Amino acid sequence: AVQPEPAYIFQNLLIQDVAYQTLTSSQRAAIHHMLAEWFEAATTKHPEAAQALLAYHWEHAGELGKAARCLLAAGDAARALYALPEAIADYRRALDLLDPQADPELAARASMTLGLTYHLAFDFRLARQAFDQGFELWRQGDGQPPRDSSGYAQLAVDWLYMPLTLD
Repeated sequence: AVQPEPAYIFQNLLIQDVAYQTLTSSQRAAIHHMLAEWFEAATTKHPEAAQALLAYHWEHAGELGKAARCLLAAGDAARALYALPEAIADYRRALDLLDPQADPELAARASMTLGLTYHLAFDFRLARQAFDQGFELWRQGDGQPPRDSSGYAQLAVDWLYMPLTLD
């Protein structure tokens, strides 16, 4: 009979941490890469459920573009539930991982979505900063608005007339 592969469960997190630290950085990256691929395959029916976890593993595997896209998806899911602090954290982290020179349109979209989320959270000052950053990123790209600008045109109008305070 075929024996299952051994599984290790650590009773103490310190032992787990020490075992993890004994691996080389390339071994850790390879393990995170395998875990990310496994989670992607295991969550095909409900991919939104594992986006934050996928982002963690892709980031530690060195796949920053994939991690950023997962964080954007996690932010979208959190924003849909009005979990605005979590959405803001996801979008901000995604912006940290994105390379605006490599994909200025994606970075601009992320910044605009962050602005929308700040707007929903009634933080108009930070919303305006995020919108300004998004417009600047679009100018750095081809200078054209995104190809499917359906929601972004209204964001631009809202941005122009956005109050700085609720007074």
